[in-house]
Amino acid sequence: MSCCPVPERKHILIVDDDPDIRDLLADILVDAGYSVNRAGDGAEALEALASTSTAAVLLDLHMPGVNGHEFLARRAADPRLAKIPVIVMSATAQQSPTTVGTFVLAKPMDIAALLAMLGRCFAAVTHDTAMVANVTDGNPAYVGVEDITPADVGL
Repeated sequence: MSCCPVPERKHILIVDDDPDIRDLLADILVDAGYSVNRAGDGAEALEALASTSTAAVLLDLHMPGVNGHEFLARRAADPRLAKIPVIVMSATAQQSPTTVGTFVLAKPMDIAALLAMLGRCFAAVTHDTAMVANVTDGNPAYVGVEDITPADVGL
């Protein structure tokens, strides 16, 4: 099922309160060449990020406990975590003050769009891990300035 080759095994953290979604995404990402970790809410996610080097986070916004919005605020306040790309997965996904600086995919998600977004995100990362090439015009853009949507990756 791998549509986008992963040049080196990247570690992805899946954050969703639904264990079935976490398991399904984990299976898909492992098949695509990623390693994964799972968290059931934002608090578990922050603990996982503190102990494991993570290349990207897949984040549901609506969870009990520490929800996605609170996770994003805490992540932004920590310079070590602020540069980790986040893909927000939500049925109500839209740009808002708390999702600026994230990539956004609406649920139900197109798996090909998710894999393409991950692949383009990692392929474009420069030596400055905060800088990602803008996939729409090729100019550098900083994570935190622009969202990438499925249209930006050609889907």
